[in-house]
Amino acid sequence: MAKSSFPRNFELFYNDLLCALEKVSSIKTMTQKRENKIRLENRIIYVATQKSMPNYVKIPLKIIKKSYDELLTNNEVTQSYLSETLNVKRSAFIMSAFSLLTDYITYDKGNNSIKVITK
Repeated sequence: MAKSSFPRNFELFYNDLLCALEKVSSIKTMTQKRENKIRLENRIIYVATQKSMPNYVKIPLKIIKKSYDELLTNNEVTQSYLSETLNVKRSAFIMSAFSLLTDYITYDKGNNSIKVITK
């Protein structure tokens, strides 16, 4: 059976995500390359998108958890599935942010999906 370093505990995953986001002030969306400015306050993620600038919008923890749970269960999730089926707002940001976790997540451009890396 293939192994992965993908955290089985959400809190560990979220800590990794916060650490990765701390290192950058913005990220670009994967397909349209739109800038998302990032602000972190008290372990909460805020994002200013092309539509919301100059205002920052809070990324609810439940959206991050829902996206994490999908990856934990299925090892892959597409942006369209996040957006249309799971109703994840800011799905383009989620895709880009999770893709920063290169130790255990990779981006598949052909499917516009993020995948858990297995070894």
